[in-house]
Amino acid sequence: MISINAIVAAAILAASVVTAAPAAELIAVAPADALAPRAERTIKLCVHRRWFSCVNDAPAPPNSCGQTPLLKPPSFFFSLQETQADQIQENMNYMSGGDMTDAVSSLDTRGFKCTFFVDAHCQTESGSFEFTGSLGNLKKHTGLEYYQDKISSYMCQ
Repeated sequence: MISINAIVAAAILAASVVTAAPAAELIAVAPADALAPRAERTIKLCVHRRWFSCVNDAPAPPNSCGQTPLLKPPSFFFSLQETQADQIQENMNYMSGGDMTDAVSSLDTRGFKCTFFVDAHCQTESGSFEFTGSLGNLKKHTGLEYYQDKISSYMCQ
């Protein structure tokens, strides 16, 4: 009988030790994808048709107005290679300005739905258009000819 009482006492003692032990601290662990750095959303804006002289990483955070970014002037070599009069004029207009305001001729939204504005700060008074995808020559795209070298700001969703 003593051995059964000893077993019961040991079991009760073991149970009380388990319940008296401090609870383990809970550590919240974020999923691996939440900890990974997120790639910044960007679009591609180019001074020339067919994606020449581009800013490949113009910031495009969701529903945030972006201004056309600064871009280095095209090289003199590139300017000499241009054969069409409108491209030479485009180079001259751009080189005198020093940034891409009113100088975008091709673009790639990288799958985002973007609105491009003639006015700065995403104002619609002078016109705007929505586009998703890649556009190699604004001047040759039916309905968007007006926007060639006129884009000053943009907003992507």
